[in-house]
Amino acid sequence: MAGALEFELSAVRSFDTIDAYVTGLFEFTTLEQGGSSLDSDEAVAGLIGDFGQIEVGHTDSVYEDLIIDALDPFEEATLAESAHGLDEDTMVTYYSPSMNGLSLNVQLGYQDEVEGGLNASEQNFIATAAYDFGVGSFGLGYDDKGTSSNSSDELIGVLAAFNLGSATEVALTYETETAGGVDRDLAGASASVDYGAGNIYGAFKSLSQSGGNDRQQYGVGIDYSIESDWKLWAEYANFDGQAPTDKDMLVGVGTEYKF
Repeated sequence: MAGALEFELSAVRSFDTIDAYVTGLFEFTTLEQGGSSLDSDEAVAGLIGDFGQIEVGHTDSVYEDLIIDALDPFEEATLAESAHGLDEDTMVTYYSPSMNGLSLNVQLGYQDEVEGGLNASEQNFIATAAYDFGVGSFGLGYDDKGTSSNSSDELIGVLAAFNLGSATEVALTYETETAGGVDRDLAGASASVDYGAGNIYGAFKSLSQSGGNDRQQYGVGIDYSIESDWKLWAEYANFDGQAPTDKDMLVGVGTEYKF
């Protein structure tokens, strides 16, 4: 008999002005041959107070959360992304409180690896700033791409997002990336419209790089809420050269139930 069971454990301890917490995701696996194993992943520990929040462990890149995710409303039809940082297993992150709409996030990543029998250490620095002015927000993100041996490699992104009424959200992003001596620019826009029973959404992205072909990609989708935790979705995307010709287009339908 083979199978896997995934479960999460968490604990919170409150002090006068600070809450301390720890969470961990565990998976118990049983194989027909080879016995059983218990593995842990995505474990974090942190402190929350008037000073903001400090978190240590498996934490998403704050650059990805602010800049990249703004152009990814999709379930499956995600367009080409910039490349960023470590694999997020060992991060130290500081989230500031909102200061009249301004918030700052600073993140350090550290990773030990063994390459060719030698120990290699990698460090990554990421920082973001966002200003929320009520009907929208502006954002700036930076990633020094510390996993690269080329010290000039870096990733910079800017964001402008707007709420156009109660039902429509629009985001515009521009990113410039240097990796291995190759410059790459990504500019795009996304929109999401709430039509009552769900959302209609889409994104467009233009990619240009030195010594390479320019590309324009787009995707559209629609979802329908059967109930608060259950929805159906359908998506279409054209990736324009991101993969071999027979994989340049995606048509997908699916359902999602959260419990």
